[in-house]
Amino acid sequence: MDEIFLKAYSIKQVASQIKVTEGTIRQWEKDFNLDIPRSEDNSRYFTEIEIETLSHIKAMRDKNLSKVIIKELLDKNKSNSAHNKTPIPDVPALRQTEATQALKSIQQSFEAFPEIKKEIINELKDEIKESIKDELADSFKKQNELIANELKKITDSQKQLEENKSSGFFSRIFRG
Repeated sequence: MDEIFLKAYSIKQVASQIKVTEGTIRQWEKDFNLDIPRSEDNSRYFTEIEIETLSHIKAMRDKNLSKVIIKELLDKNKSNSAHNKTPIPDVPALRQTEATQALKSIQQSFEAFPEIKKEIINELKDEIKESIKDELADSFKKQNELIANELKKITDSQKQLEENKSSGFFSRIFRG
């Protein structure tokens, strides 16, 4: 199953990528009312979506468009994209921070898999050991019973031989 996760970039990485200063990005955030997500420690982080928006702003600024015109174009683009989106039924909308939390939770679950795997393997090993112990105990018991039976046969045969020996040639002569 292919899983798609949004990669997050720091303001420093984005500034380097689109070749503007970090201060410029902060100013654009204010000037154009950009919704830049923040982490738990209130640091900005950027996904490809925000980077694309910032790249468009830079391209427009490079063409000497005024902030007012850029803002109007961004607002118009937001309203057009909002109208073009088809709602997905019965799916709750998540804020980016909620999505990030959900992804962290999923990641923690995946990180726990090796530990769970080790536990399962150890439990299986213990079960196999106990099963082998039980089988060996049963096998030894059966072997001991067979040996005891054979020993009894040998003992009985030995007694029989001794009895036959005592009833040998001379004992038959003197008996009768």
